[in-house]
Amino acid sequence: MASKEEALYHKYARVMVKAGNELYLPIGSAKEFIEDCTARSLTVTGVDLFSLRDDMTFAVAPISSIESSSILTKSNSWAANVNQCNCFILETVSRKEIMERVTHCIFVVISEVEYATMETSMYE
Repeated sequence: MASKEEALYHKYARVMVKAGNELYLPIGSAKEFIEDCTARSLTVTGVDLFSLRDDMTFAVAPISSIESSSILTKSNSWAANVNQCNCFILETVSRKEIMERVTHCIFVVISEVEYATMETSMYE
């Protein structure tokens, strides 16, 4: 049985672009991808932004990545963490200046189990 993350990436495989060892999602699919993460109770903790042109990858300046992991807190329920992080990422990638400069992105997605494992290992 595929994990939630594997099922999500399988769903978007048809629109992803492979360059090197990375899979890039078109920025036009970002909103739906983030909404699917929320529906699957997955948190988007980061996104890297790129412009792909002529088989070359360029990081987008001045903002080339967005981080939301600092929003995650143990005092919140997992559902609240998912909602806050994913809303922040969605609001940010939806900004006009991002949409005009970015063609593709790579998302960092974690599950509640992965988060619990990360939290445990951080304090050992």
